[in-house]
Amino acid sequence: MSGIEDFYVHTVHVQTYSGDGAWGPSYAEVAVPVIGFLDETTKLTRDSQGDEALSTATFNCSAADGARFTPESRVTLHKGTPLERVTTVMTANVHTSGGLNLPDHAEITFA
Repeated sequence: MSGIEDFYVHTVHVQTYSGDGAWGPSYAEVAVPVIGFLDETTKLTRDSQGDEALSTATFNCSAADGARFTPESRVTLHKGTPLERVTTVMTANVHTSGGLNLPDHAEITFA
């Protein structure tokens, strides 16, 4: 454990995007809960195509869980609360420290 997990106090539910089918976008059948840290600050960023877009939230989680968040995946924030909303993944980046022994993590931005 690197200690960064102490800050993972939020849970989001992700349905990984798997491509377009005959009837439109296709997602994993079940939404998987992922723990991490959710920052709901709106900011100007770039999407996976490099176009400017507004990001409504950023989520940090383990590098292993970051693989679930492919661009266009469907994510539910605050599931089961009055604040519940569904959004999509804009970008997903995994940050690794190499030999520096720092915490590896993924940073995901939502539309």
